[in-house]
Amino acid sequence: MGNQFEYLRHDEVISVEEELRQNQSHIIKSTTFQVSELLQQLSKHIGCNDFDCKVLRLGSGGWVKGKIKLALEFYPDEQ
Repeated sequence: MGNQFEYLRHDEVISVEEELRQNQSHIIKSTTFQVSELLQQLSKHIGCNDFDCKVLRLGSGGWVKGKIKLALEFYPDEQ
C-alpha cells in the first residue's frame, strides 16, 4: 500500500507487544484482539462511541457542527 493509511475493518485482528498492553492495561486487555474490541474499550474510556462537536476547518469560513466517530487507521511498514 505504500505511504497511505488504511481504515481497519471491525473484524480484523491487531497484535501488540506485551509492554504496550501492560502500559495501557486500562484499555488493552490482551496482546491480540479485534479492532471492534479496541474501539469498544476506547468508547468505554471516553464514555461514548461518537459525540456532537464543532470543528473549525481550514477554508470553511467558520465552525461546522457535526459528530466525531472513533475509527482506526493502519500504516503498513515498507517491505
